[in-house]
This record gives sequence, C-alpha cells and structure tokens, in this order.
Amino acid sequence: MPDDGSIQVAWRGVSATAIHAQEQSTGLQFLDRKQYELIPKAKEPVTGTGYGATREIIPDSFTLENYMPTAQNQGLTSNACAAFAVTSNKAYRVFIASGQKGSPNDYLQSPGFPYSAACQRRAIIQNGQCVVTSFISDELDFLSEIGSLPLAEMPYRPNVCEDWQGRLTEGRNNSSAPYTALPSAPNASLALKMMKNLIAGGNPIIVGFNACKEFRYPVHGYITKIDRSDFPCKGHAVLVVGYDDQIKAVRILNSWGDGTQWKGSDKGKVWMSYDVFSRTVCGGLHRSRAGSSHIVSRIIYCIGSLASSRYAADGNS
Repeated sequence: MPDDGSIQVAWRGVSATAIHAQEQSTGLQFLDRKQYELIPKAKEPVTGTGYGATREIIPDSFTLENYMPTAQNQGLTSNACAAFAVTSNKAYRVFIASGQKGSPNDYLQSPGFPYSAACQRRAIIQNGQCVVTSFISDELDFLSEIGSLPLAEMPYRPNVCEDWQGRLTEGRNNSSAPYTALPSAPNASLALKMMKNLIAGGNPIIVGFNACKEFRYPVHGYITKIDRSDFPCKGHAVLVVGYDDQIKAVRILNSWGDGTQWKGSDKGKVWMSYDVFSRTVCGGLHRSRAGSSHIVSRIIYCIGSLASSRYAADGNS
C-alpha cells in the first residue's frame, strides 16, 4: 500500500467548444508549454521503495480503484471537472491517511469549495452562477494553501458559487509540500512506463486531455480506438487509477456519474487502451475541424505531472 501522499497530474491539449444533445460537461483549461515548464520539476525516479521509486520489475497490472471513491457527477452544465479530479484524489489520500477506516466515500471532499474560489478569483460569474473553466494547478493551489472541506459540510450544487470565503478557516487536510512537475518524457512509451511506476507506488495521476467522441461514448467500459469523425472536443480532467498490461489499457475514473449517467462506462470508469491514451493524451493528438489528426509535439509532457508529496495531510485527516 502507499506509504506517502504524492500526487501526479498531467495535461495536454487545446480546448474547444462543443454542443451535443447527450454531451456531458468538461471545463478544463490547459497550461501552455511555457507555463508548464515554469513549474518546479520533481526529481527523476530512482531505484528504491515507496513513491517515485523505479522498480526493476513493474507489476503487469495494478489498480487503486478499490481505494478510490465512486465516480461522482459534476452535472450536465458545470465546468468543474478539475475540481472533481483533485477532490476525488484528496478523498483517496485522506482515506489512506485514516488507516483505511470505513469506505473511501466516507472521505469525499467538496468540489464546490475550490471551484467556487476559482470562479470568483477569475471573476467569471454569470447570473450568479459559476461558469469558469479552470486549470488543474488552480485547484491544487487552493487545496494546498487553504485545504478542503468534506462534501457533507459543503454539498456540491452544479454552477452554484458557494460562500467559500466564509469557510476559509475551516479548510483542512492541506498538503505539506508544494506540487512539482515531472520532467517531460521523450516518447509515449517512456511516459506510460513512468505512469505505471507511479501508479504501482500508490499515486493516482490527474490527467488533462481533449475529451473527444471516443471518450464520450465508450463501449462496454472500454475505449479501444480513436473516432476520427468530425466531433468537437473539449478540455477535461480525470484520474488515472490503474493499468493492465494484459489488455494494454489504463483505468480512468471520471466525473460524469455512474454507468446509468455516463452510458457505456463501467460505473463511471473506463479502460482506455495504451494506444488511444498515448495518441490522445501523451501524444498531443490534435484534430482539425475536418476530423483529421496529427501529432503536434514530439516531446511528451502528459506525464510531466504535478506532484504534491504527503498530500493527505499533516495529521489533520
């Protein structure tokens, strides 16, 4: 089991506007390459034990999903995907810090707390509603500096700007170290190897990417091929919580509800093939309006992750 609390975050892509009858909301803004490179870099993994250690033999499969909360639902009109990704990760961290008492769902944290702050800080409120698309780093900064609130203390209401300022002193479970970014990997294969090593060490990875048609419409819980039809894509944040070399796929926890709400998913989770993941996330797959695609970068920084060691909490869990 995990022995500290580093978290890994990754993103890649260009946001676009999409309108579709059955479309779920997204809401992620991407850091550009220069912004990303300004984030302090974590040290290269070294041989050893615990988080960040490169294992001589990485397990063929590993999943953290039994220690994660169930898939939550950000709503059909809310842009709070980044807040859901970081607070689902926080729930996992606090559950582990508790000694795994009870269920991970007992430790759900409020997405509305950091997301409302992002809306008001960026002054993007329309008719009293939060509508901002946010950066993963914004949400992590808030949880690092202020902390989180249990979901029971601030229930999530889509698009509602909660009184986060009046609750600042109640924030807890702050991270005890600033997050850092993992160095870019030269190719998707090495990026995936780094991901698997981190996950096997107990680190879920927060990933930002363009959610295109294949992601919106999984088949029996799997995403195995890229749909090249002319379907608009939008920036989205999720958690990668496992991998399996036998089926050559990563396990993704989303924020679009369970299988009855996100049709085709496995209770709000999916297996995305290494090929699709590498090309759409690690490879920086960009789609033109005509539906064609090309790789826009040879340097992979989907794994250039943000990491916050001992994120679960300085004894305040």
